[in-house]
Amino acid sequence: MAATNGKVSKAEMIRQTIGENPKMKARDVVATLAKQGVKVHPNHVYLVKSHMKQRRRRRMKTERVATTTRNGGMSDATKAVMNVKALAEKLGGLKHLKALVDVLAE
Repeated sequence: MAATNGKVSKAEMIRQTIGENPKMKARDVVATLAKQGVKVHPNHVYLVKSHMKQRRRRRMKTERVATTTRNGGMSDATKAVMNVKALAEKLGGLKHLKALVDVLAE
């Protein structure tokens, strides 16, 4: 929790309120906090909600990238190219490897 001099910030209170009910509209958040004696502006609620969405998008993107590299088999492109080159040499050259890839692509 973000605290200043032992007090919880308004932004943190907005986050907590939205966390309890994510589909709550800004005016409802303002009304709920007003009942608790906290005065916030609807624009502040919109700002906090957008920051929460940005954080979530950033986290999801990072997780997707991590999953892709983990499931991709090779995270190092140089190593992958070297392995393809070694395979081409085993198969008799790059032309033979390309012919095999073309057959597999059909």
